[in-house]
Amino acid sequence: QRIDHSFLWSFMSVPVDSAIDSGGLTDNDSATASVSSFTPDVPGTYVLSLEVCDEVDPDNPCSPPSIVAIDPYTLPC
Repeated sequence: QRIDHSFLWSFMSVPVDSAIDSGGLTDNDSATASVSSFTPDVPGTYVLSLEVCDEVDPDNPCSPPSIVAIDPYTLPC
């Protein structure tokens, strides 16, 4: 049985001076977007939401969003 999912990433919050929006996320809102990326434009914390949707089962279409906070300037190299 084939399972089709789509992955929708969105920014819940960005640093005050950031101009980035969800259009800055790579490979978003598709079956291959289980991994997405973006290039931060200012230092600070970026909070993202990930919603996974089952494209096959109309009775259970989407999971509750998962929330992830990323501070790219404090990540280890």
